[in-house]
Amino acid sequence: MNLLVVGGTRGIGRQLVDQALASGHSVTALARHPERLALEHERLRKVQGDILDAQSLSGALGEPLSAANPFADVLALRLI
Repeated sequence: MNLLVVGGTRGIGRQLVDQALASGHSVTALARHPERLALEHERLRKVQGDILDAQSLSGALGEPLSAANPFADVLALRLI
């Protein structure tokens, strides 16, 4: 499964990234400062952006958002 973790650089988001990778999932970590995620992995993609910016969210998903299918096969988790 392809997972989008918003806020994957700290706390719960970082734990989700670690657990998802350990479980064999591909992870895109969307963060305002992706360089703070000091982890490299073949199934990890770091993307700079903000959950409130539709354009950066589309970039993280790799395709434009649509009302009919906003997340395709990606699970989006908003962490506050």
